[in-house]
Amino acid sequence: MVEFGIMLEEQKPILAMGLVKHNGKILIIERANKEPGMAWAFPGGEVEPGETPDHTAQREVFEETGVKCENCRLIHERIHPVTKRHILYFACDVVTTETKINEPDEIASVEWVEPEEALRRFTSEPAPEVKKYMIER
Repeated sequence: MVEFGIMLEEQKPILAMGLVKHNGKILIIERANKEPGMAWAFPGGEVEPGETPDHTAQREVFEETGVKCENCRLIHERIHPVTKRHILYFACDVVTTETKINEPDEIASVEWVEPEEALRRFTSEPAPEVKKYMIER
């Protein structure tokens, strides 16, 4: 795409991730199709047209894990150091805790894990604000 004589790259949709905690554990997913740097991640996905990012986080948490959440609040945004995607991170209040893989072709497993275990499984370092939220009790 050329605009004002400058070549612009096609913009990929923004991603919204939901950070959901319960009894000191955090909800993470293992992707079936492991994108580099994203084998284990927070549930999340692309913001769809007409959708607010906080609702994307809430929707994606449920679609990927079966866990219902609400009141998603932005805690950080960044360009991911590995994937180069624009990501918004939302802290969401848990409503239900039972997990269910609703998208088996996308999600290999869903787990509630201690924050330290999540950090061991992630292949890239979370932003300091995200890491702080993860380990807060």
